[in-house]
Amino acid sequence: MKNLVLRESTGLRYFTFFYLYVMQGVPAGFGLTAVVNYLIGRNLSPAVVASFAAAVGLPWAIQFVWGPLIDKYQYSIIGHRKQWVVLTQLIAALASLSLLLVHDPVAQLPLMTGAFVVHSIFASIQDASVDAIAIAVVPEAERGRVNAFMRGGMLIGGSAGAAGLTAVLHHYGFFWAALVQSGVLLALTVLTFFIRLDRTDTLLPVRAQRASAAALNAENPPVSWLFRELLRAITERHTLRLFLVVALAYMTLSVFGWAYSYHLIQELHWSDQPYPSCKVVGVALPRLRSL
Repeated sequence: MKNLVLRESTGLRYFTFFYLYVMQGVPAGFGLTAVVNYLIGRNLSPAVVASFAAAVGLPWAIQFVWGPLIDKYQYSIIGHRKQWVVLTQLIAALASLSLLLVHDPVAQLPLMTGAFVVHSIFASIQDASVDAIAIAVVPEAERGRVNAFMRGGMLIGGSAGAAGLTAVLHHYGFFWAALVQSGVLLALTVLTFFIRLDRTDTLLPVRAQRASAAALNAENPPVSWLFRELLRAITERHTLRLFLVVALAYMTLSVFGWAYSYHLIQELHWSDQPYPSCKVVGVALPRLRSL
């Protein structure tokens, strides 16, 4: 465990930022694909399903507000900004565990939605913290590859959450799907606890050193100034152009993906279960897994 220091190992950096994004992908795939398709398959109206998906995704749309707070209180003796990652991972895992209280996702939709929203809030803070740490500890020559590992982790985690937890959901029930997700999140949170950014970082806060970290945080610019600088950067013409392109791409993908899933399940009567078979116009045809 003493050798798990991010600044001293290229391989550890690739692995760490990969699994940190797997942690984000698994709940996203479960909530926004597996559960959405499950709700569609239970004949809920498009408005109800869309409201669930929008509520779960909303915290990610306002994720930029966490940046100034993370930067204002970035210093910690367990690793600068690491305190944000560990704390938010733990709360996100607890929010995932609260899904175990859901016995019927349709009948308990408000409770399930609330648990997913709480998870999304703290997962979005964790994401912003991880990005800040990556900028701080990853050498510039490695950033492209590290970013590729991040994206790969998100896609693999999302696929596992969507396909893998769909299978668990339909074969064993919602409780076991939520339990598997929670187990993955808790295990990776424990791993994060033992990874240090610098060799001088401690695993646990030392009371004698808390004052020095607090003093460093007090020297940072005020939060109001950080928000003004963020607003100035966002409203620059070049930034706005990039933002509009990215926002349009994500919005188009989301609208098409959910509408397409609804059309396949409700209009074409594809099953939301993995690899089922059914009859279409009197002919037995294999069904693809719904998207």
